[in-house]
Amino acid sequence: MVFIRFIRRMFQRPPLVVVEDDVPEQAERPPVNYGRVLTPDEVREIRRRRAAGTKLRVLAADFGLSVNGISLVCRHRTYADVDED
Repeated sequence: MVFIRFIRRMFQRPPLVVVEDDVPEQAERPPVNYGRVLTPDEVREIRRRRAAGTKLRVLAADFGLSVNGISLVCRHRTYADVDED
């Protein structure tokens, strides 16, 4: 009984109309280069800044990588051969 009332009310409401002017523009995102190869100095810089507390999103935007890519670098899953000097 409750479901039937819900369906009736749903069809009695006027349909939603979206006007393009009402939709806020999304912020332009910097391009992410998934095939980017980092230099050892960039890897050290990423790890140093992450240890200092910089957020992954900020590092991803600065270096043009995805957040997941930065996380992998910080956890030594990628570029494990780069030593901390």
